[in-house]
Amino acid sequence: MRKGGFTYIEIMIVITIVVLLSTMFFAAYKTFSRRQTLKKESFRFAKAFDSARKSAAAKYAYCPAYTGTYQVSWTTTTYTVTPAGCSAQLSYTLPSQVTLDLAGSVTYKTIGLNTAGECVLMQDAATSQCRKITISTSGVVDEQLEADCACP
Repeated sequence: MRKGGFTYIEIMIVITIVVLLSTMFFAAYKTFSRRQTLKKESFRFAKAFDSARKSAAAKYAYCPAYTGTYQVSWTTTTYTVTPAGCSAQLSYTLPSQVTLDLAGSVTYKTIGLNTAGECVLMQDAATSQCRKITISTSGVVDEQLEADCACP
C-alpha cells in the first residue's frame, strides 16, 4: 500500500523533462541573442552613415581644419567616421562574432554622396545570418535582413 509521495522513477522523469526543456530554451535564447546583436550592430553601422550625411549637409565643422566632406570607412572588423581635415569623429570595433564582408569607404559632400552607391554585408560568423546595408547614390542608407548573404 502506498502512503504518498513520489517514486524514484517519477522524479527522474520530471528531472529529465526539465533538463530537456532548459536545454531547448538555452539554445533558442542564444540564437535570439545573436540575431539581436547582429540587428543592433547593423543599425549602429547604418546610423554612422546617416550621421555623416547629415553632418556634411549641415556643414558641421568638427574641427577648425574641416574642409567640407565626411568620410565613412570600414574594414571587416571596424568602421570610422572622419570629417575631412580632422581626426576621426567616431571609431568603432565590431563584436568578435560580427564581421563586414569587405573593406571600403564613402565620402559625403554637402549635397549627396561623392561616390557611387555601396552594398555591404554584415554577418554573424556562428549563425551565418546576414544583414545588408545599402547606401544609395543620394547617400540614403537602408539596412535589412538578407537571406542569401549577397549584394546585387
